[in-house]
Amino acid sequence: MEPKFELKCPEEDGDDEFYLIFTRYLYSKIHVKQSLLLSLLDKNYNECLFWIYEIYFSGFQEECYEYIFTIYDEIYKRVNPKLLKFLENSYDEWKENPEKHWLIGTVVGTLCFCEYDLEEFIWSYFQITSHQIPIEEKKKTFIIRLKEEDMIQFVDKPNTNPSRKYLKSVCHFPLRTEANRLFKGSLEDLRENFYNNWLYYASFSPVWLDRIMEFRGSVDDDSLKVVFENEDLEEEFHNKWGLETDEQSSEIQDIILGDTKEQMGIKEFCEKYRCIIPTKRIKKKG
Repeated sequence: MEPKFELKCPEEDGDDEFYLIFTRYLYSKIHVKQSLLLSLLDKNYNECLFWIYEIYFSGFQEECYEYIFTIYDEIYKRVNPKLLKFLENSYDEWKENPEKHWLIGTVVGTLCFCEYDLEEFIWSYFQITSHQIPIEEKKKTFIIRLKEEDMIQFVDKPNTNPSRKYLKSVCHFPLRTEANRLFKGSLEDLRENFYNNWLYYASFSPVWLDRIMEFRGSVDDDSLKVVFENEDLEEEFHNKWGLETDEQSSEIQDIILGDTKEQMGIKEFCEKYRCIIPTKRIKKKG
């Protein structure tokens, strides 16, 4: 069974430069998905909402729902089968009115407090048989109903400060990179591209492409640059959105790019999230 989660980076095929996508706050999109998954497993409510809206307000609204349905199918459905109708109703309501951005937060916030079962995920992703240890006292599942006013902190903040200070004011959680090696989610030259080509890779997020087009910019795939019709428009764009990534403090850089020094293996992952990997016993001859 092929894993359903988009947690791995692609194999070297000559096109991986298009796979790196910077989100609205210049996190790596695939690592934001990893961070969301780990935050759900840790039941970290505020962090879960931060990561889902980092994807959502970068312009990947439909993809948010697709990813959450995938997470539900592989991790939550076995323990919470009745939640499927709630997810489907929330999605249908959003399709009728895409302005209701708080609905995806309602779904993620609810899943955050639900019990999960990682057996299928571990098998499909690592081909390892495991056994999920249930919690001692199963809690009743309840639905968290969020409203528009609950989401104010997650909606795009206007860039009113000098543009170089913008990231410091909006990047509230460090990227979760402790499972990069486990999920094979390392992107080559991530830091270098953050310094030198950030706008090009950000252009693959709809929110950034709209900002570029507002100032009559276009994306040059050959040079990995964004070019503008004239110098005045380029200056106007950079006055508003020139984030000066190479001038950010080391603290902000570590928040956005993550600290990859500490890495979990499959054993540590299973122990942390209450999964037992059966030990094979070898019978002695004679």
